[in-house]
Amino acid sequence: MDTISGKPYFKDGFEVYVHACEEFSPRTGMHAHDFTEIAYVAKGNGTHHVGTKNKYEVLVGDMFVINSYESHYYTNTNNLEIYYILIGPHMLKRNLKVLRDIPGFCEFFYVEPIFREETEFSQHLHVEREFACEIENTLEKMKAELESRNCGYKIMVESLLLQFFLTISRLYYGFSQKSLKPGEIDSKKKAVDEVIAYIEHHYKEDIKLSDLARCGCLQSEYLCRVFRKLTGLTMIEYITGIRIRRASQMLIHTTDSITDICYEVGFNDLSYFIRTFHKTVGMSPSEFRKKSK
Repeated sequence: MDTISGKPYFKDGFEVYVHACEEFSPRTGMHAHDFTEIAYVAKGNGTHHVGTKNKYEVLVGDMFVINSYESHYYTNTNNLEIYYILIGPHMLKRNLKVLRDIPGFCEFFYVEPIFREETEFSQHLHVEREFACEIENTLEKMKAELESRNCGYKIMVESLLLQFFLTISRLYYGFSQKSLKPGEIDSKKKAVDEVIAYIEHHYKEDIKLSDLARCGCLQSEYLCRVFRKLTGLTMIEYITGIRIRRASQMLIHTTDSITDICYEVGFNDLSYFIRTFHKTVGMSPSEFRKKSK
């Protein structure tokens, strides 16, 4: 299977590219990319094959995410024309910081692709005709800016990309409020929220993955994947971040010893706490306390 690199598309190191193309049956065989792709069906219809066993019918107005290194191809195409928005990992990470709290964004971008097989593609975004013009105009503007590469084109494209993300987030949030059934994607998001709440309240304790899985009523492997997609962190990184944040507050607002603070926030080893604090904050706990005074 071929893996397509984003390097030929991302000019000047700018990790966004937009193009529209007609898909034949198949134009390319099973392939993957080292970038994330958002597909928007502008014309026609066809069958989208994902992996070795899953296939979904796609129609005009359908929009969905194809994750990096996810194998796919199309068959049974009928005048199928698709806009592709290619996004590299650094651009994605930068926008994630801004957008992950916008209702609908994480559900569209991360949760739906993970549970696509389970929901049989029933929870993907379908753009109604009244919003299609807005979507297509934004994509054409991005495409034109990327082709012309006029002065300031990167700023213009990134602002249009942000507008595009906000539009589809609003559309997906509206769809989810009307259409998601109990027990489907919404319950998975709720499960992760419950796990995060559990961590926030029990970060001082020796938290085990099995405890978190029971809390969220998800299998451990599922939970790890979804948690990282939604937060951008592993659960260990998330727990460590909370502990270091609490330790920082205690160093500023209490006179407790560094050893006491170490154990109070959930670390079991003083030297490991000091190393982790230094790696996270950029200075030792004692230096941080002195500076905060």
